[in-house]
Formats: sequence, structure tokens, C-alpha cells
Amino acid sequence: MEPTAGLIETRSIWNGAGQALDLADGNDLRIQAGSRFGNTFEWGRTPVEATLTLLAYDHVSITGGTLLVATSGLGTGIVAPTDEGKVFGHVISS
Repeated sequence: MEPTAGLIETRSIWNGAGQALDLADGNDLRIQAGSRFGNTFEWGRTPVEATLTLLAYDHVSITGGTLLVATSGLGTGIVAPTDEGKVFGHVISS
């Protein structure tokens, strides 16, 4: 078992085509924590390393760049709500 924690920052910068759709440049700050479990064994003569990672994460801050879901006749976009402040789980196997 190996505990893990991290911080991911993503910055989105839209080109002219995105800006023409009223999309704004944005930032996403995500924190995550969890554990990775694993074992190494041989399958025949081939070594295999199997792992399972379980994470909980939260997008603590999301600004700009949200999903455009509709455009009115006036050219103003309506954006979908973000996942800011909601805790999710993530399972990764390899």
C-alpha cells in the first residue's frame, strides 16, 4: 500500500474561435488523496506488476472556460454548472 496526495492546476486558454463563442480563459485547481495498492508476480516467465489506485478528489476552484450548452439569438452563451466544491471518487487499475 502506498498513500498518495496531489494538487493539479489546469489553465485553459481559448483561441479566437473559442472566444467568438463567448468562452473565457479559465483555471481549474484540483486536490486529490488516496492510496495505491499493488503486487508483482510472474506469469509464466513474464514479470507482471498489477496496481489499483483509489482516489478522492475535489475541484476546489474553477474559473472561466465552462461548457457552452446553448446560444441565444443575441449571441450570449448559457454555460453548464461546474463540479466546483463536489467530492468525487476515481478508480484506476493497471
